[in-house]
Amino acid sequence: MKKLLIATGVGTILLFALDYIWYGLIMGGSSGECCMREQPDFLWLIISYIVFSLAFAGIYDRTASKTEAPMRGLNFGIWMGLLVSVSMTIMWYSLSTNMDMAGSIKEMVYGMVKYVILGVAVSYLIGKTTGDGECPDDRDRGTGKATGGGERGKATGGGERGKATGSGE
Repeated sequence: MKKLLIATGVGTILLFALDYIWYGLIMGGSSGECCMREQPDFLWLIISYIVFSLAFAGIYDRTASKTEAPMRGLNFGIWMGLLVSVSMTIMWYSLSTNMDMAGSIKEMVYGMVKYVILGVAVSYLIGKTTGDGECPDDRDRGTGKATGGGERGKATGGGERGKATGSGE
C-alpha cells in the first residue's frame, strides 16, 4: 500500500510537470483555444491527476508481468498510451471542430511518450520484488530453494523428485 501511495504521489507530480511543459511551455496554450478556460480550476486538475495516477499505479501493480522493471514499465506505458492517448485523441478528432490531423498526431505522440515515462517511473517505484531481486511468482522456479524449504529438485517430503512423497528413497 505504501508503494502504491508513493507511486500515486510521484505520478501526480510527474504528470502535472509533463503537461505543464508540453501545454504551457512548448505548445504555449495554443491547443483548444475555442473551448479552454482562461484559467484552469487547479483543484479539479490536481484531483484528476491523483485519480489517474492512482488508477495507473493500481492497474500496474495488479497486472505487472515477470520481466525486468524498465521493460515492464515501458510495455505497460505503451498499452496505456494506446488505450488513453491514441484512442481518445482519435475520438476527439472525430468529434471536435478545433483539432486538425497534424495537431492530433502531435497529441498522440506526446501522450504515448508521457505514458511510457510514467510506466517506467511506476515500475521502479512499485516494483514486484520480494526484497531479494526476484519476482514473487518466480520464487519457486529456482535460485536454490523450493517452497518447502528443501533444495531444488527435492520433493517436500525429503524424497527425490519423481519418488513418492515421504518415502525417503
